[in-house]
Formats: sequence, structure tokens, C-alpha cells
Amino acid sequence: MKKIWIVGLLIVLLIVLVGVSSSHNNKSSNNDNEPIKVGVLAPLSGVLARFGEWTVRGAQLAVDEINAEGGIDGRQIELVVEDDECLGAQAVSAVTKMQSVDGINMIVSYCTPVSSAIAPVTKDKSIVFAPTFKLTQLVQADFPHYIAMQPSMLFEVSKLFEYVQQEEFTKIAILYTTNDFWISYRDAVITLAEQHGIIISTIEEADFLANDFRTQLSKIEANNPDVIFGGLNPGPLGNMLKQRMELQIDIPVVSVWATEAPDILERGGEAADGVVYTYYYENGFTERNEEYVEAYTSMYKEEPELISASTYDVFYILKDVVEKCGDTDLECMVKETHTIKNYEGASGIFTFVDGATIKDTFLKTIKDGKFIRYKN
Repeated sequence: MKKIWIVGLLIVLLIVLVGVSSSHNNKSSNNDNEPIKVGVLAPLSGVLARFGEWTVRGAQLAVDEINAEGGIDGRQIELVVEDDECLGAQAVSAVTKMQSVDGINMIVSYCTPVSSAIAPVTKDKSIVFAPTFKLTQLVQADFPHYIAMQPSMLFEVSKLFEYVQQEEFTKIAILYTTNDFWISYRDAVITLAEQHGIIISTIEEADFLANDFRTQLSKIEANNPDVIFGGLNPGPLGNMLKQRMELQIDIPVVSVWATEAPDILERGGEAADGVVYTYYYENGFTERNEEYVEAYTSMYKEEPELISASTYDVFYILKDVVEKCGDTDLECMVKETHTIKNYEGASGIFTFVDGATIKDTFLKTIKDGKFIRYKN
């Protein structure tokens, strides 16, 4: 009986060890031949289509490289791309399809305005990377799965206020688009103005598709601010700058990273010169970036920018965490991402803190129709 008991115990231990080994060796999936699907949610049509195109370009370039090198644990990555037009309802519909139909639990979502809509839908079901920002209301323990590739808006706007103080501006006007993205920037400007003793002279709203800002500009001018914060997408911002020139309003304008897009030059022309804005990206900053710029330029025949580089980095981060955690353990994937420090990527060197990054931030301006570093 004793021998039988020992043999039985050994058999049980063997079964357990085999199970653990099998689980470890097949951590990525129940089927090692299946591709690893990653969803990309971006505005491929509408006023922000250019940013959506950049998002997809960065994703495709990274996926092509990773797949050419054998994929992740021998499995190829498959992109599933959906157009959300940067609209909440369409984003929710697309994410629901990705999760329920395509079986996707890794998503890249460009548009910050849709994040408040899809964050609850993806919670406990997907890890979500934003090449841009995490809204203030999502920077909390309830949404650790929603991870931004850029710093917090307060951190970014603080760089603008260094410029505001340097120029000895004492009154700032705000003209912003009424969606979650620009509302968050509006709030950051208000918060930092209060901290620095800067007066908010005027706050004017604009619809997402607005292109005529003459009424708002006239109200702003009447309150005599020293500077205007332009919380507008690049195309509308170009229109506003042109209308400011036509109205002969000589008030400088500041904004943020989204300024750097051809749309502002196409619509604003020479009126766009002089805008000062924040930015996080420049070529040649890391060895990975140099390789990326060469590959991107070869494939797309133009130099890359912030969004494509950030999206590219997302896929290499996913590669690393999936190799450590498998592609089904979301808790592990989220935890591993949050612990990344001093990551040298195509978009720069960054560390994740509270679902966003800490990275070098600087000012740029437009001069003679070109985006250049701002110099005092």
C-alpha cells in the first residue's frame, strides 16, 4: 500500500509539472500557429485623417519589422485597423467588434477625445495604448490599462508657461474646441494661470468642425490679452491665424504639439509664422530613432513625426511584454508596461509614471513656413 501511495503521489507531481511546463511553453496562446492580433483605432477619414494615417504608418512599419524577425515567440502580428473619425460612438462600436468578433485584447487608439468612451468598454478586457495623451479623468487607479505615450497635459503646458513668464505676459485668452481633448488643455491652462498669477482675460468656445473664428477673436481682442492659447486642431488653427491677420489683431498665439501638421500651413499660410508650441520629438535623439527614421523615410518618402514614432514604439513595447507575459495575461502586461523606465525608443527616451510618460519637452515655432526649435 505504501508503494502504491508513493507511485500515485509521483504520478500526481508529474502531471502538475507537465501542466506547468506546458502552460509556460504555450503562454502566448492555446494555438502557437495563430497570429497575435492587435487593433488600431484611428481617424482614417474626417478632419484628423492625417493623424490617423501617421498612426497606421508607425504601426505597419513596426509590425513589418517584427514579423520579418520572426514575430513574437514565433508568431506573426496581424493588424486590425478601424476608422473611428475621432467620434466616441464609432470608437465604441469599433472596439466592441475588435474584442467580441476579432478576439483582440491589445489596442492602439489615437484619438484622446474618444478615450473616455472606450476606457470603460476595454477595462478588464484589453490593454490600450494611446500614442498621445491620457485624459485627466482617466489618470487614476480605475483605468491602469489605458496607457499614454506622452506626458500629462499639466506637465506639457507648464513649458508654455515658462515662455509666458519669460515674455512677461500677464493676461492670457483661451480659444478652445469643445471636446474632451481640448477641454483638458483648457483646464490645464486655467490651473497653471492661477498658479503663476496670470489673468484669464477671456474664454471662448468653438465647435469641433468650426472654421470661422472672427466673432471669438473680436471678443478676445476687446479684453486686451497679451497672448492667446489656441486650443484648436491644426486646420482650424490655421484658419484662426489667417482671420487674426485679416482683422489686424496683433496678439501672439501659443498652442501644443498638435500644431505641427501640414494643415496649419495649408490654411494659415504666412499667418502661421510665429506660433509657439510644445513638442516632444526630434530626429536623431536615440539610436533606435536613427534606425526608425531611415526605415520610415525609405518606406513613406518623407520624414516621420511624433505620432508615427510613438505608435512604432508601442509595438516594440507590446513585443517585450508579450514575451514576458503571454498575450492573454492582461494584469501582467499592464504591470510590466508601468514598470518601464528610461526606454530608448524611436520617439525619445521615456519612463512610464501613472499611465503617462516623463520625457523631454521643448518649444517649437513656425518660421517661414517651417517647424523649427524655438530659440529665445
